[in-house]
Order: sequence, then C-alpha cells, then structure tokens
Amino acid sequence: MDERLQPLGVTLWERVEFTQKRRRQFDAGNAWRVLLEKNMVTGATMAFKKRYADLFIPFPSSWIHDAWIAFVISLYADLVYIDEPLIRYRQHPGQQVGAREKAGLTARAVFGDNSGSYANEFRHYSHAHRRLKKLRATLPDYDGRAKAARDRVIYYYLRSRMPKEKRKRVAAVAANLCSLRYHRYSNGVLSAAKDLFLN
Repeated sequence: MDERLQPLGVTLWERVEFTQKRRRQFDAGNAWRVLLEKNMVTGATMAFKKRYADLFIPFPSSWIHDAWIAFVISLYADLVYIDEPLIRYRQHPGQQVGAREKAGLTARAVFGDNSGSYANEFRHYSHAHRRLKKLRATLPDYDGRAKAARDRVIYYYLRSRMPKEKRKRVAAVAANLCSLRYHRYSNGVLSAAKDLFLN
C-alpha cells in the first residue's frame, strides 16, 4: 500500500522476489539456502517460538534484524509460509527499508568500482559464518551449511580486495572463476571480465 493505504498493484512477495522456485526450496526444508542468498521475510509478518531467541542474539551489525532471525531459525527448523496476503504493508517516504521496487542496473553497477559493496557483503557473510561456528555443536548438517556460508565469504573477500594493478588480479579472478563462484553469485564470465579489466 502507499502512504494513503491505496494498493500499489504489487504484492510484498513480488517485491522481495519470493518466486515459485524459492517457495519450493522452503517446502523442501532448504529455506536456509534461500535466506543465505537473499532475505524473503519481513518482521511484520514473522512468528517464531521463544526458544530460538538465544540462537540469534546478539544481532550482527551487518544484518537487518528480521533477515538475521529468519536465517538463524531456518538452520534449525523448517519455515512455513502462508500463501495468502494477510497484511497491508504500507510504503512511505520515511521508511527505513520497506519493499522498494527493484532498481534497474545502472552504468555504475555494471562498470563502476563496487569494492565497497563487496566489502559490505564480505562482512555480512563473515558474520553468518562465525555464528555457524559458534552454533556448531547444536547445528544439523553443520558442514554443509558452514561450507555454503564460507564459499560466499571467500567470493566477496576476493572481489573486495582486487589489486589496483590488473596483472595481479589474475589469481583472485581465477580462484572465483574455477570454483564457479562467479556463476553462482553473479554474472559468470562477465563478472570475471569486469574484475580483470575494469576499474
């Protein structure tokens, strides 16, 4: 809804891209994989059992609280969604986050220096990986989950620390390319070429 509670003609799930594919992953008990990639859960629509609170507190600074809560709980329990709109999610100019319309790719996003953004993502996934290590003794399938988080940590670490001298970038680009991280987390060879030749 807009600030006057008029429908915007789009659902919250459409805005956060909670697609059929992602719903199938939730249904299969793999919500944690989806939430490691991108948050689909808003605090206003969330309910969870109190016993999980000790797992997600304290909150890491690089995560939005509802994303962090949903991700940590998804490591221990299946998340269930209600396939029906149940709230009027008001959007207004002073909103901290909200469900903004997806911005198109800008020239800066494609050709510019995104090392600051990659550094933020590195911190984001580092927090997740560290918490997984703390929860290791109680966590089902620790190895698989920690490996997925660590893979993203490495990917963003390498992209955020590209040397200024282009010839020195080859090792970092090759590491992300050969491991298929560029394909899993961005635009494959195009992203590799950007890191190798641009900026």
